[in-house]
Amino acid sequence: MPQNTPSYNAPNAFTPDARIARIAGELDITVKRLQWMQAQLGEIARPVAPVLLTSAAPRRVAAPAGPPPAPVPLRPAAPVPLRPAAPIPFRPAPGRPPLAPRPAKPPAFTVARVLAGAGVLVTLIGVAFLLVLAAQAGLLGPAVRVGLGAALATGLFGAGVWLRGRPGGRTGAAALVATGVAAAYLDTVAVTGIYHWVHPTIGLALAGLIALGGLALAARWRSQWLGVALFAPTYVLAPPLADDGYLLGGFTLILAIASLGISRPSAWPWLHVVRASGTSVTLAVLALAAGPADALPILGGTVLGATIGLLAAADGAARAGRSWPLVSAGIVTVTPVLLAAIGAPDWAAAGAALALVASTVALGLLPGTNASVRAVWFGVAAFAALIGTAVAAPAVWFAAIVLVLGAAALLASGRAPSGCWAGPGSGLWACWSRSPGSRRR
Repeated sequence: MPQNTPSYNAPNAFTPDARIARIAGELDITVKRLQWMQAQLGEIARPVAPVLLTSAAPRRVAAPAGPPPAPVPLRPAAPVPLRPAAPIPFRPAPGRPPLAPRPAKPPAFTVARVLAGAGVLVTLIGVAFLLVLAAQAGLLGPAVRVGLGAALATGLFGAGVWLRGRPGGRTGAAALVATGVAAAYLDTVAVTGIYHWVHPTIGLALAGLIALGGLALAARWRSQWLGVALFAPTYVLAPPLADDGYLLGGFTLILAIASLGISRPSAWPWLHVVRASGTSVTLAVLALAAGPADALPILGGTVLGATIGLLAAADGAARAGRSWPLVSAGIVTVTPVLLAAIGAPDWAAAGAALALVASTVALGLLPGTNASVRAVWFGVAAFAALIGTAVAAPAVWFAAIVLVLGAAALLASGRAPSGCWAGPGSGLWACWSRSPGSRRR
């Protein structure tokens, strides 16, 4: 193959004009080589397949006369530094929120958290001793005791907020903040219950604001443990400071109401388990210790506590069967109502039982409720109906009412296995209630 490379000399191969001339020369060389290759292919194909080339004779290109010029050595271009491409930002589809990476959830119980919880409890016991025992022994003055409690609460809260920004200080920060908020809450209970410096309405409102502030900070830090550490010691240490059953019930219900105002119940199920346990135990003790004059207010408090528990159990995750702790917490909050109905007037006990049955049946009939969860709430409704009938129904109509309840359970259950024992169980209960040795003869 001949070398048809024209000579090309440029004073500076890197100027724009020189580069254009160089590209034109290379293009001319390429065209001439293609023409030469076409002529060679025509000469090779003529004797092999003459029939195929009869329509048109190949066009022969004469080679240029004279010896081919010497090729011009090409200078390598200067290397161009490569820049890394900028990362392309992820843009979600329109109408869809961006997916944030989920942080790894720490284990619920660790050694650090157990030790921090013990420290919270011990510190709050010291605050309770400062407010109660010092008052009983006459040590210091009331203003000094309350001021020391407030100063301790403020210092612990500030130290927790400061420690939050330090590496490895999240557990300690949550413990300090929980201790500070709980100490402020107990100080408010003492100011209202022991020293009577403020009206109970003002004290309850101030306690509710303190609880909401602590839970709001827990929600901001995404720390369920902070809420649990705030609630759990308060239920244990508040009774000696309230000095009154009504105030104790009010402060307990204020905590329960505050637990619904921050986050979805399914996000913090164990906080609601602690809330339900503390509220139910406190209200159950008050119901058992209440006299005839206090039975009606205590029954109203238990109904309010059960309403809060059932509202938390109406969360979508609990209805779908994905949060059984919330379902259990709702069942626990129903128990004090049944205990308080025993000492209440018949009309009040019947009304409370009827409201409890209606609310639990409505909760089981909500859309999206799992079959197992529905069975649980229907079972609670049946039990509440039996207790209400045993407490408030006249003896003459007791057996008939129980039989009607059993028939209603059979009709409502349909083909469910629970219908197999609901009707016979109600009949046995009615027969036992009419027996000579029963309580309701």
